[in-house]
Amino acid sequence: MAEWRIEQASRAATCLGCFKAIPRDAWRFGTPAKTRWFHLHCAAEGAPKVFPPFAAQAEVLLAKGAAPKPGGARELTRRELESLLQVPGDDALDVLCDALQEQGDPWGELIRLRIEGDDDAANTHFRRHVKSLLGGIGAGEVMWRNGVMVDAYFTGKTAHLAERLERLGALRTAGRLEYLQLEGVVDGAVFALISKVAPTLQRLTLVGHASGFEKLALPRLETLSLGVPSLASLKVKAGPAPQLEGLLTAKLPSLKNLRLTTHRPVPLTFLDSLLASTLLRGLEWLDFDDASTLMRTLDDEGLRRLLASKAALAHLDSMWVERSGRALTAAEAKTAESFFEKRGARALARLNDDEWIYDDE
Repeated sequence: MAEWRIEQASRAATCLGCFKAIPRDAWRFGTPAKTRWFHLHCAAEGAPKVFPPFAAQAEVLLAKGAAPKPGGARELTRRELESLLQVPGDDALDVLCDALQEQGDPWGELIRLRIEGDDDAANTHFRRHVKSLLGGIGAGEVMWRNGVMVDAYFTGKTAHLAERLERLGALRTAGRLEYLQLEGVVDGAVFALISKVAPTLQRLTLVGHASGFEKLALPRLETLSLGVPSLASLKVKAGPAPQLEGLLTAKLPSLKNLRLTTHRPVPLTFLDSLLASTLLRGLEWLDFDDASTLMRTLDDEGLRRLLASKAALAHLDSMWVERSGRALTAAEAKTAESFFEKRGARALARLNDDEWIYDDE
C-alpha cells in the first residue's frame, strides 16, 4: 500500500504537478513507493484524492515553515476524516488506512486485511473489535466492502428507524455509505436525519409509507425507489396514499433514476407537477411499476397524461409503464405502443397469476 506523506526532500526530484524541480531539503508531498512527488503548493491539484488529510499540515508549513510531527504521523481531525471518507477510489482508501493505523484505530487494520484479501484474519479481527466497528448496529443490518460499510438495511416503526440512523451517524465506519433501505413509516424528521448522517448515499429504497420528502437533501443520490406494499403488510385499516408532493422540492441534484410502486394510483395533481418539474428534466429512467393490474401505480387517466406530455418525457433513456389491461381507445393504445417503445419501455403482458412476459425493445 502506498505510504503518502509530507517530508523534506533527501535529494532533488521533479514535481508531477508543475514539472519543475523540487530542491533538496525542500518540503514535498508524495510517496516513495510510487516515486511520486509534488511541491506542497501543487499537491492539492496534482493529487486531489489523497491530499485532503495533509492539507492542514501543508498550510502550516507553507505559511510558517513549521516542521511536521516526529515520524511524519499526524492525527486526522474529524473534518479531515469526513472529507477523506467522501472521496471515492482506492488511492484515498490507502491513505485512510495508513492514517487510521498510525492512530492505532482497529478499523485501519480491517481495511488493510480486506484489501490484501486475507479474509480469515479480517474476520477474526472484526470479531475482536466488533463493538468499535459496529457501535451497537447489528452485523446483519449492514454490508461491507474493503473494510468500509457501504449498505445498511433497517426495518421498524418511525422511532426505531430514527434510533438506528442516529447510531449510524455516530459510526466513523459508515462514512462511505452508498445504499440505504428503510422499511416502515418514514416522515420528514427521518428524511432530515438521513440527509445529515448519510450525505454520501447514491441509492435509497423506501418500503412503506413516506411523507415529508421536502426534508430530503442528498447531493449524490442517483436512484430513489419508493414502494408502498399491500394494506395487510402495512397493518392499517385504510392505507394512506403516498404523499409525494414534497419529492418535487427535495434537494436531489444528481437524481437520475426514479421508481414508484404504490397500492393506490399516484395523484394526478402530483403527476402533472412532476411532468413540469426540474426533477423530471434531470431523470434518465422513470418507472411506474405496478404490483398487479388490480393495484396500479398509474391509472388510465395517468397514462393519458403521460401521452399528452410526450415532449416532457422525450429525453428519458428508459421507462417502465404497464400497458396491458387498460381501457384505452384503439388510437390511444397505438399511440402508447409507439411512444413507449421508442423510449425503451418494456411492455408487460400478463398470461396468468404466475406467468409474466417481458418484451424488451
